[in-house]
Amino acid sequence: MSSQPGAPPDLEALRRAGRPRLAALLEGLWGVPLLEHSLRLHAHRPALPLEPELEEAFFLELLRLGTDPDVLEAALADLRARRVLMTATHLTASEGPTFLAVHRAASLGLPAGVPYLVGAYANVPFSSAAWSGCLSHSDRHNLSELLEPASETFRALSRDEAQRALDTRAGHERRVSLVRGSQRDARVYRAGVAQKLREVRAALRPPLAGLLPPVTGESFTAWALAASQAVLARVLPGVSPVYLDLTEVAAAYLQRVLPRAAHPVARLLFDPAVRARALGALGDLALFGADEARRKGERWAPVNEQGGRLVGAGLELPLAPGPVVEALRAGRLAPGLLLTFAPLCALSGFRCLGSFEQVEYLPRVKAALEVAGCFPADALAAMDCDALATGRCVDRAGKPVWPLDLVLGTRWSFPEETTVGAWLAPLWPRLTS
Repeated sequence: MSSQPGAPPDLEALRRAGRPRLAALLEGLWGVPLLEHSLRLHAHRPALPLEPELEEAFFLELLRLGTDPDVLEAALADLRARRVLMTATHLTASEGPTFLAVHRAASLGLPAGVPYLVGAYANVPFSSAAWSGCLSHSDRHNLSELLEPASETFRALSRDEAQRALDTRAGHERRVSLVRGSQRDARVYRAGVAQKLREVRAALRPPLAGLLPPVTGESFTAWALAASQAVLARVLPGVSPVYLDLTEVAAAYLQRVLPRAAHPVARLLFDPAVRARALGALGDLALFGADEARRKGERWAPVNEQGGRLVGAGLELPLAPGPVVEALRAGRLAPGLLLTFAPLCALSGFRCLGSFEQVEYLPRVKAALEVAGCFPADALAAMDCDALATGRCVDRAGKPVWPLDLVLGTRWSFPEETTVGAWLAPLWPRLTS
């Protein structure tokens, strides 16, 4: 992979593909050294205090995950002081070459002695491109390197190996599913542990058996966050990752502020005139997500406002504080992008480090908040929508590298010096298609 600065490829191709903001950013970032860019990302100084309700929501999520008390306090101290949060990733049991590159780009400039905070988004289906319910790796490694060949789980999956090889992206990915077939299209948020996860975990062989956490509870998301955290700590020595469910944080926060009629987020959702202005600028981003019952299992579906009610996924609720808060408490509703990022970026001054997708949708969130007319104008003026952290890890032959590949023994190392453009270049076909 070249590390030399240079002109970006045809940026018009990005604009034609519906990525105008990314094209504008890359015009200035393409030849910038990745380390220099990462240092800039972490040079954020929030102009606003951390909203108490949001700090409490982070605390509750870290507590839910059983975070070590010293790590929990360090994470909260960093949130109060710096307000820099990785938000590019989906919540997944194991991450892929793009998420790995995101973490490398973001952690390069991380100040010494502070945790690397990852807010993983869970309001997505298991069948999204991240394949949240799978252990994912490349075809460099056989199933026998993950699972004990003498186990029944190995024998069962071996019979499906031909199908497993077909069910890939770009012909290189292999996946071991940890969820039931009926969960394939269901929502990741609040998902429970399937027996399949217990069986696969029991059949793991070293080094995965000693690295991935035991299955001790009933929350898939808690297990998956701990698994991704353990793997990233292994493949990025010196980085202290702390993973949490960003959707849980948003839901806990909303339960605290929505009953207060004068709060900007309550007005955004419940004031008909304010809501109409905001949704008119938001486009097709869903307010919430929910699981819709199907003949075989469940399927994630959007929930939006229709005629003053929340409708979708088989739900129909009055758009009023009581019913919405109760649905959030019960886990029936999962907050969408507007209700996740408005508190973070517009009311608490977070810099959210995001992917090529985030730099396109976050300006739409900002525009919706601006026309809503109930958020502080100075906070919106300072809202950062351009904190790009993306790329893709590939070897010299251009073959993607998964985090689990490195755990399983693939010999590959991150380039010592590279540019933003060189780090992103392997994504170019996907970005322009």
